[in-house]
Amino acid sequence: MHKAKELLELIDDYLKAQRFDRKPRNLYSPFYYILDLPAKRLRPLLVLMAAEMFGVPPKKALPVATAVELFHNFTLIHDDIMDHAPIRRGKPTVHKKFGEATAVLAGDAMLVYAYQYLRMAPLEQVPALLKTFNDCAIDVCEGQQLDMNFETNRQVRVKDYIEMIGLKTAALLATSLRLGAQLGRVPDSALNHLTAFGRELGIAFQLKDDWLDAFGETNKLGKQRGGDILQKKKTILILEAIRLSGAKEATHLWKLYNSSGKNKVDTVLKQFESIGLRESTLKMIEQRFEDAYMHLQLVDVPPKHKAPVMELVGDLVGRDH
Repeated sequence: MHKAKELLELIDDYLKAQRFDRKPRNLYSPFYYILDLPAKRLRPLLVLMAAEMFGVPPKKALPVATAVELFHNFTLIHDDIMDHAPIRRGKPTVHKKFGEATAVLAGDAMLVYAYQYLRMAPLEQVPALLKTFNDCAIDVCEGQQLDMNFETNRQVRVKDYIEMIGLKTAALLATSLRLGAQLGRVPDSALNHLTAFGRELGIAFQLKDDWLDAFGETNKLGKQRGGDILQKKKTILILEAIRLSGAKEATHLWKLYNSSGKNKVDTVLKQFESIGLRESTLKMIEQRFEDAYMHLQLVDVPPKHKAPVMELVGDLVGRDH
């Protein structure tokens, strides 16, 4: 079994070897730009780990892993446009650097290329892979729309938020694992537990992102601290804060959160701290990671085959960016 570092080197080398040299050049420049930005490559890494878990050599899974990474970056380009985000991974977002219209087109082209790479899988496996991939794409779109709906809906509950990130964020992590496993001969029970593992992992991953946006260090985040607060985004932190506050305090907090005051971020963060969200949200995240572990344990393969994934989850639990 390969270590995560070895698999990441395979992924990076493969991505760097891919050429998008068609014309017009300015349509494809965003491909190189966003793929060259610092990235964890978590999703393609999960594809390779799942494939190897079931006996598929990682190199044979690289085209499918690339499809997933291209799809992920397509969603980032379009999400940044919808969120009016200026920074991604410490650099200007694609639409800020290349213009909004080009960013939309480049994202669309990246999605089409994702399907091209998916077609490189063995022919008999392509229909099942396409179904998994398409189901995920619909989930992500539904999750993004729910996220945008939340902007004008004050009655969002924590359970609504978990449902949304289960679609928008967790679906692609679960799909990355499922696609990798589908390249091997996998019983349905193992496939379902692996998918459930990915979903719980994805939810935990997004909750940790929410936590880091508020409590992480700016120089490690690669983006603006408190960006979610400035954008008035409904995250697990504000929803938990409202849930844990009395009616009067909740009304005051909503008013503050939806204001545009100069010291808004610092004031909101002090409120979060006073409610104890720094610690209580971390406990919620840890529980999600434990739930993910439970499903991974139920995947019926030798423990050594699961070791790289277990190690990766350990790293994600402790990440600070």
